[in-house]
Amino acid sequence: MRSVGNSGIAMLTVRRGHQAESTAPVRPAQIGDSMLTDDMPANRVLIVEDNSASAKAIAKLFELSGASTLVCLDPYDAVEAALRPDITLVSLDLSMPHLNGHETLSLIRSHEQSRSIPSIPVMTITGWATAQDRAKSLSEGFVAHLTKPVALEEVQVALARASRLKSTLYLSRFSVDTADIVAGLTLMSGTTRSRARDALIALVSAFESRGVDYIYEMALGLFANRRVQATNAALHLADLALTVRATKLRELTAQFADSIDTPPMGLEELILRVRSELQRVVFTIREEVIGRLPSDEH
Repeated sequence: MRSVGNSGIAMLTVRRGHQAESTAPVRPAQIGDSMLTDDMPANRVLIVEDNSASAKAIAKLFELSGASTLVCLDPYDAVEAALRPDITLVSLDLSMPHLNGHETLSLIRSHEQSRSIPSIPVMTITGWATAQDRAKSLSEGFVAHLTKPVALEEVQVALARASRLKSTLYLSRFSVDTADIVAGLTLMSGTTRSRARDALIALVSAFESRGVDYIYEMALGLFANRRVQATNAALHLADLALTVRATKLRELTAQFADSIDTPPMGLEELILRVRSELQRVVFTIREEVIGRLPSDEH
């Protein structure tokens, strides 16, 4: 990766002969009420799309929304590019060959965790449009799921959402309930710590898997207009949160259940908050509980 001159334009050399393109911001006089205001931080969006024509069209929409863009046609190189400090949002296509959007998001999150850096908001612009597709994206932590052909207003709303939620969803890696979570699970560790470590590894894996499943059911119920399904899933997740003393996670899921008749847009954001808090609880358990236990018995 290198910078060209003083323009701030960056080029990526990619493995399969592609090249990433960067464009300067374009700010029209009026871009709608949903657009970010001038006093907010500038957006720089990494667009990951294997089709160059589609990538350029998507980039234009972001530019018309006041953002600068960096296009990457190879998802493998996009994983590293997403970790750049100047990138504020990543837009992934889901149906890329070799590495799809879900796998790319997983790799981005893995690298963020290994480097102990904040998470970047990631959205998708895709041709996959079913309720199941949208629910899967939300349950995996995509900040927005837009379907092609995408409208300018949808991009503006997604940008505003990513900016609005970034500080609360992506900058903090530990749960606000860290002390209670650690205290509760430490009591479960018993005297044989290596065995307790193995048990806690299994516990957090099951906790995360079940939590994501419940979030998927919440989102699917919302998108398929099955509100009872969504409410029941939220209540199950609230009960699951209690098992590890994750009070904030329980409060958010209970709030979702209580707000089920409100407009879907607000519920989508609430699901994102639930998903983010679930990930913080999992991170807290792995780092502050399991990470402090020995791996072998001496």
